[in-house]
Amino acid sequence: MFEIKRTKTQDLLVIMRIVNMTKEVFAEQGIDQWQKGYPKKGDFLQDIMMNESYAIFEDDCVVGTFMLSVQKEPTYDTIYEGAWLQDGAYATMHRFTIDPISRRHGLGEKTFKEVESMLKKKNEVSSIRVDTHEDNQPMQNLLKKVGFEYVGVIYLKNGDKRLAYEKVL
Repeated sequence: MFEIKRTKTQDLLVIMRIVNMTKEVFAEQGIDQWQKGYPKKGDFLQDIMMNESYAIFEDDCVVGTFMLSVQKEPTYDTIYEGAWLQDGAYATMHRFTIDPISRRHGLGEKTFKEVESMLKKKNEVSSIRVDTHEDNQPMQNLLKKVGFEYVGVIYLKNGDKRLAYEKVL
């Protein structure tokens, strides 16, 4: 059974294992994302404290994670080579990963559909925004598959380039 629940501190051990496996997969694929020490356990602890961390469950086992915030994302203030689809309130999704062992079973699609449903029920935002590394083709493909549009380029605080996507709800 598929479920999304707020992350609890007891989920962190499994989540960090999944994150570290994802880092290894990225390195093997030549994707320079999550290769410089980020994300760390502290990032997830902060997300938990802010009630913005979620665990993805399949048959009562944690198989993935993501951060979802309705707070303004400062790195999205300036977008290059494009424009956001709308100027209203938005949700931001970060640190999304599925256990590499559980990938290709539709969990990414299910997760995005459930997040969209959660956000529509709350009726606080007009869209979801996501950014990803330009070499992370699997994430780009997933975003397109679930209805996100590529809207331009943003730069992280450290200057790293990211491709920006948005889906209007």
